[in-house]
Amino acid sequence: MVPQAQSKGKNKKMPENISAEKEQLVLNGWGVRKKFYIDLFEGGLYLKERSKDANKIIQADEPMSIRIHVISDLITGKRLEENMRSEFDRVTNGDWGTHKANIETVMHAFKEDINKGDVFDLVYLPGSGLTIFKNNKEQALVKSLDFKKLLYSIWLGDDPQDAKLKKGMMG
Repeated sequence: MVPQAQSKGKNKKMPENISAEKEQLVLNGWGVRKKFYIDLFEGGLYLKERSKDANKIIQADEPMSIRIHVISDLITGKRLEENMRSEFDRVTNGDWGTHKANIETVMHAFKEDINKGDVFDLVYLPGSGLTIFKNNKEQALVKSLDFKKLLYSIWLGDDPQDAKLKKGMMG
């Protein structure tokens, strides 16, 4: 299930296409996550067919992936884990409820050292679930569409982590 880049095309930041298992996904859009004017990572959204409807994407039980390409030395495993915990608190209003075990599973994917240039793929495939890869190596698997919806809402929800990044990912 390792996502494979197909071609970079005009976009030098994110490949135009990736494949996850037998699914071919196309780059919907990409952007840069900034904090205090510092570029932290590039985020790309990959879908079967391009869409500008973020809510439909979040809710869809269809193959898709979010790619996170680390472009800053400031991102460490500890900082990313703290940030992800904070984002899960934000999107759940502090009540992890039935997602607690899945959130903890995902947190383990970010515990290893993180270096500039690392790539995380958050790949959702119907029937398989959400798999997190770091540099094409599987880190975590969560078999839950509801959890995919929660995770993707961090970047694509009505109150995203970074509005400019969401706009870029929506094409």
